[in-house]
Amino acid sequence: MSLPEENKKHAYADYITWPENERWEINRTAANFLSLKIVFSGGTYMEIKIREASINDYEGLCDVYVELDELHRLNHPELFIKPEEYARAKEYILESINDGNKALFVAEVDSKLVAYAECNLQTSANFPVIKKREWVQLDGISVKREYHNHHIGSLLLKRVVEWAKSKDVNRIELKVYSFNSEAEDFYVTKGFKVLSKAMYLNL
Repeated sequence: MSLPEENKKHAYADYITWPENERWEINRTAANFLSLKIVFSGGTYMEIKIREASINDYEGLCDVYVELDELHRLNHPELFIKPEEYARAKEYILESINDGNKALFVAEVDSKLVAYAECNLQTSANFPVIKKREWVQLDGISVKREYHNHHIGSLLLKRVVEWAKSKDVNRIELKVYSFNSEAEDFYVTKGFKVLSKAMYLNL
C-alpha cells in the first residue's frame, strides 16, 4: 500500500514497508507532533503518536530504559549494574529536553509511552589531523519489546533525521554493542554503515 497522496511530502515511505493488510492514516498537526493510525484487516487499529518529550514522561521513559538496561546488563554484567532507584535521574531527562543541542522524542501507543529516541549535536575535537565537522550522535532508539514490528523505531528515526536537518547537519552516527544484532540489522536496513569497532582485553 502506498503512502497517502496528501502526505507524500513527508516521505515516510522511505522508512517504512507498507503492508498490504494495513491502512495508514497520517496526520501531522504540528512541527513536533505526528499522529498515525494503523488500521489492520478485521477493523482493529493502533494509534501511534511521535512527539517531543516532556518532564511528565519521566516515569514512562524510565520504564523503557529499564528494559533496555536489562538487556545490556545481562550481556555485559562487568559493565552494567541495576540502579537502586530510577533508571535515569530526572535532571538527565530535563537536560535532554531543555538543551537546544539535544533532543528526546517519544512514541505513544493509545496514550501509553512505549519508545524513545535521544540524540545530540557533536563537534569534532580540535586536533591537527581531525577534520572540523558537526554530526548528530544518536544515543539510542528503544522500543518496548511488545511493540516491536509496528514501525515505531522507523518513525522515531525519521524524526531524528528531521531534527538533524533542522540543525543543518548531514550525518548521523551511533554505537551498537556487538550482542545487539537486532539493533544492528535495523540500522543497516536504514542505510547506516560500519565505521569502526571497539575491542577489549581482559587481564
